[in-house]
Amino acid sequence: MSRLTHSETHMVHRIGWLRAAVLGANDGLVSTASLVVGVAAAGSGRSEILIAGLAALVSAATFSFGAVVPLIMAALSPTAQITSVVAVTTLVALAVLGGLGASAGGAAVAKGAVRVTFWGALAMAATAAVGMVFGVAVG
Repeated sequence: MSRLTHSETHMVHRIGWLRAAVLGANDGLVSTASLVVGVAAAGSGRSEILIAGLAALVSAATFSFGAVVPLIMAALSPTAQITSVVAVTTLVALAVLGGLGASAGGAAVAKGAVRVTFWGALAMAATAAVGMVFGVAVG
């Protein structure tokens, strides 16, 4: 049996971030298109349709802004303390943002802060539980 040379170049080391980037782009495309199509199908005018679509790309931008907080904290924290440092700083940021959102909407600041912080804590606790139960490390 002869040995054939394989001339293809594979970029397996890129697959994680590349897949995430493609899936993220797909999410943005489908979410924004669905929102625009839904608003247009409801009989809205062009300006309302464009505002709805814009309200989507701004949500995406603020998503990225919010994502920076836990990433910076994870990068700056000692490995053994990443979980607690990220959790605490995220809860503080959620309380601030929850209060700001409530204030902007004319609602009670404390109630908004507590609500957003509670649900954020619940989400982090659930993912931490899954991580501990399955004990899977990516490496």
